[in-house]
Amino acid sequence: MTFSKATEGVVSMGQTMPGKAAAIKRCPECYTNLPFEISVCPWCNQKIQNKIDKHGYGKKPINWSAYLACFFTWAVAILYIWWAFIKN
Repeated sequence: MTFSKATEGVVSMGQTMPGKAAAIKRCPECYTNLPFEISVCPWCNQKIQNKIDKHGYGKKPINWSAYLACFFTWAVAILYIWWAFIKN
C-alpha cells in the first residue's frame, strides 16, 4: 500500500497501520483535515488538543469558564428561590 505524506499511517476512520502514527486529525467543529501538530483550526478558530479519538477527530479542550459560569448561575437561582419563597 502507498500513502501520501499527509495521510501516512491512516487507513480509515481513525485506524492506523501497526507501527505508524497518524499524521492528520480532523477538526471536531468544521470536520477539516488538519496536520497533527496544529492546535488551532485555521478555518473555524477552534482550539484542538493533540489527542485524537478512535475516529480521527481532535479532542476539544474542556471549557472550564463555561462550567464555572453555569455553576454560579445555578447557585444564584437557588439562593433567590430560597430567599423569595422559603425564608420566613
